[in-house]
Amino acid sequence: MKKTPMLQQYLELKQQHSDALLLYRLGDFYELFFEDAEKAAPVLGVVLTRRRHNEEVESPMCGVPHHALTSYVGKLLEAGFKVAIAEQVEEPQGQRLVRREVVRVLTPSTVTEPELLPGGEKRLLVALAGKGPFAVAVADAAAGELSGLAAATSEEVRELLAQLQPKEVLVPEEAFELSGLWPPELPNPVVTRRSKAWFQASRGEERLKEAFGVGSVRALGLEPEEELLGPLGALLSYLEETQGRLPEHFVTFTRLGMGQGLVLDAATVRNLEILRDTSGGKKACLATVLDHTCTPMGARLLREWLVRPASAAEAERRLDAVAELCDNLEVLHNLRQHLPRVGDLERAAARLGFSQARPAELVGLRQALPTVPLIRELLASAESELLLEIGQRMDPLADVAEDLQRTLAANPPAVLGPGTIASGVDPELDAARRLAHGAKEVLSELEARERERTGISSLKIRYNSFFGYAFEVSKANLDKVPGHWVRRQTLTQAERFVTEELSQLEEQILTAEKRAEERERELFAALLRRLAAQAKRVAATARLLATVDVLASFAQRAREQRYCRPKLVEAPVLRLEVSRHPVVEAISSEAFVPNDVHLEAGERQILILTGPNMGGKSTFLRQVALAVLMARAGSFVAADAAEIGPFDRIFTRVGAADDIARGESTFMVEMSEVAHILRHATSRSLVVLDEVGRGTATYDGLSLAWAVVEHLHNAPGGGPLVLFATHYHELTELAESLPRVFNASMAVKEWQGKVFFLHRVVPGPADRSYGIHVARLAGVPEAVCRRADEILAEISEANGKVPHSPAAEPRQLTLFASDYQWLAERLRQLDVNKLTPLEALNLLAELKKEVAS
Repeated sequence: MKKTPMLQQYLELKQQHSDALLLYRLGDFYELFFEDAEKAAPVLGVVLTRRRHNEEVESPMCGVPHHALTSYVGKLLEAGFKVAIAEQVEEPQGQRLVRREVVRVLTPSTVTEPELLPGGEKRLLVALAGKGPFAVAVADAAAGELSGLAAATSEEVRELLAQLQPKEVLVPEEAFELSGLWPPELPNPVVTRRSKAWFQASRGEERLKEAFGVGSVRALGLEPEEELLGPLGALLSYLEETQGRLPEHFVTFTRLGMGQGLVLDAATVRNLEILRDTSGGKKACLATVLDHTCTPMGARLLREWLVRPASAAEAERRLDAVAELCDNLEVLHNLRQHLPRVGDLERAAARLGFSQARPAELVGLRQALPTVPLIRELLASAESELLLEIGQRMDPLADVAEDLQRTLAANPPAVLGPGTIASGVDPELDAARRLAHGAKEVLSELEARERERTGISSLKIRYNSFFGYAFEVSKANLDKVPGHWVRRQTLTQAERFVTEELSQLEEQILTAEKRAEERERELFAALLRRLAAQAKRVAATARLLATVDVLASFAQRAREQRYCRPKLVEAPVLRLEVSRHPVVEAISSEAFVPNDVHLEAGERQILILTGPNMGGKSTFLRQVALAVLMARAGSFVAADAAEIGPFDRIFTRVGAADDIARGESTFMVEMSEVAHILRHATSRSLVVLDEVGRGTATYDGLSLAWAVVEHLHNAPGGGPLVLFATHYHELTELAESLPRVFNASMAVKEWQGKVFFLHRVVPGPADRSYGIHVARLAGVPEAVCRRADEILAEISEANGKVPHSPAAEPRQLTLFASDYQWLAERLRQLDVNKLTPLEALNLLAELKKEVAS
C-alpha cells in the first residue's frame, strides 16, 4: 500500500497507541480515521465520511472542531474508550509535513480535567496481580490517593471491587484471567494489559520511592519485595504513560484490610440504598440525605465514609468533632461560610501534580488559598482531638498563594495565551510587551533622542513595507547626517537612513509579539514546575479540608433532623430509642412513626418480625442497619438514644431482582447471598434478613428459613445479632425452643371491616398477614378479593383452621398440616439403606397413589 507522508505519520502514532482512539490534529479539527472513525462517529453524533489519502487508499473519517475537544472527549470516555491526542509540536514550514506527537492519553480512570469529572464521584484505577492470593492496588489519580490490599482471596477481591467500582483495570498481559474476579453486577471496565515486567516488585519499589520522594518504601508502611509493590508500581507507570509524567501529588499510601472498619459488601451497599435508591437514582438514598457538604471533595469523602465506615476508635474521634460543632454554632456557621470558597482543592492538587493546570484553574486556586488560614484559625481553639489535630496539620500554603499572586496576571485568559503572566515579573517579558504593544512609543523615544543628538529638528522615523523603518532627513539637513548612518532610500525631497540601533529595534518590534508569547510560555511552565513541587502539600491540606467539610455536614444535618449522638460500647448490643429511617423521614411529607429496638447477644440475639407486607417491616430493618452504619461513619443517628456494639460487618438480604444476564433466578441470587452471610457472619456481625425463602415453594422456603434461624442461633462461638422479617408465621414458634429468639410484629388496627397499618413495632407475633387487605389497597378488583376470601376460608377449613375474624382469638399456624402425619411417620420408619433402587421407585409410586386418593 502506497502511503502519503501524513498517512505514514498517522499509522505510526496509531501503532504506538493501538488500544486508544487516536484524535489527530489537522488544522482546526481533530480527525479520526479507519476503525477509530467507525467506532467514534455514532458516540459523538457526527457524520461518518471518507477521505482519499491517495489513489490507492481511502478510509472512513470523522472529525470534531478543536475548540470543542473537551466535550467530545468526555463522550468517548463515558462510552468506555481511551483517547490519544496527537498535536502539532512545531510550526508549519513550507510544504514539509508538520511533526506530530501524542501529548496526552485520556482514559476513564486517569482523566483530571475538572469539566470531565463528576464533582461527587471518584474515578478509580485498579491494578491486579498474582494467581491467588492476589495483590490489589488502587489509585485515585484526581485525588492523589494510593492504596492496596495484599494476600487477598478471590472473594475478597470481588468484594473490594464491588465496593470501589473502578472504571479501569490494569493487569499483566501474560495469562491473567479477570472474569473470575470481576463482580458480575458491575458494568465491564476498561481493561488495559501491560508487560509482566511492569508488575515486578523491584520495579514497583523504585517507582514508589520516586513518586513519594522517600528513601525506603518502609516509610509508606510497605516492605521491600512484598508482592503488593508490583501492582502499585504498575499503576504509577501507567499514570506516567497517560499523563506524560510521574505524579507529584500523591501524599500517602493506605493499606486496605477487611478488619480495619465496619465492612459492607456490595449487596449491603445496594440493599441499604446508600449511594443509589432501588430505581438507580440518587434522590432517595442515604448519601444524598446526609450530604450537606460545601465542597465537591467533601461530597466525595462523605460517600467514601458511608461505604467504608471506620473502626470504632476512629468513629469516636469523628463523633467528638461532630458533637463539638453541634454545640458551637458560631464555629460551625463560620466554617460553612468559608468552605465553599475553597472549591475542589483536591482535584486542583492533581492538576498541579501532573503540571496540567490551566490559568483559569490557577486563578481559582489563588482565590481559594487565602481561606485556608482562616479555617485553620477557627480550629486552633478546638477541644476535640480530631479538629485540633486537623488545625495543627493544616498547611496555610502562604508561599504558594504568594507565588500565584505575584506571577499570575489579575485577569489571565482561561487557557495559556498573551496576558497570563503579570507585569513586573520578568524584565525580558516586560520589554517584549512594550515593543509589541508600545512600538510607537518606543520609536518616538528613539526619534526624540536622535533629533536632539543630530540637531535635525524635522527628523522623522518613517515605515515602508519594503524597506522597513528608517530616519527621514530633508535635503536641507543632509549635511547634519552622522557618518555611521546608512542610506536606505532616496526620495524627491528627502532621503532615508538606517542605523544599527534602528535596525535592531525594527527586528525586535517585528518579533516582539512572538518573543512575548514564547517567554510567557516559559514563565508559565516554570510556575507549573514550582507548583508541582508543592502539590503534595496542597493535596494533604485538601484532604484535611474535606474532612472538616464532612464533619460540619454531619453536624448541620444532626441539628436540622434532631439526630442523637450514638454511644459506642464494647458489649454486643444494639439498642435504639425512637429510631427513624433517615431517608424516609427526610423525603416523606407524612410524619414518620418511630420505633425502638433492643438486640443483645445474651438473651435477645434474634428478632423474628412478622406482620403485613405494607406494615413497614423492610423500612424498620433498614433503619436499624443504617443507624449502625451512620454511627461508624462518624455521624449522629436518627434516634433519640442509641447504644451500638463493636460490629465488624453488616450483612443484608432484603430482596433481589432476577439476574437474567447471568441466568440466575431471584431464588438463586437470594440463596447465594444467604450462603455468603452464613459463611462469613461472626458473633460481632449484624445480619438483616427480609423474607428469606419466598422465592421457592412454600414448604421449601419455610424449611430453609427455619434452618437459617437455627444456624444463626446455634453458631459456634456465638452467632450474630439478627433482624429476621418473614411472612412465614410458623417461624414465630422458634421463640419457644430457641432461648435467644424473640418475636415482634408490625401493629395493625381493624375497624369497621377496614385495616389500618400503624407502622409500629410491638412485642409478640402477628396473627396473620392481611394479604387480601393489601390487595384491596393496591386496587385489585373487589370480585377477585372476595373470591380470595372464599378460597382462604376453604383452605383454612381443610387444614383444620378457622379463618380469622376480628372477634376470633388469634391462632398460630402449625409447622406442618396434620393430614400428612401418617406420611411423615412412614418416612421416619423407612431405612433407605436397605432398599434397592427398584424397591424405592415402587414405594414412591405407592405413596404417591395414597396421597392422591
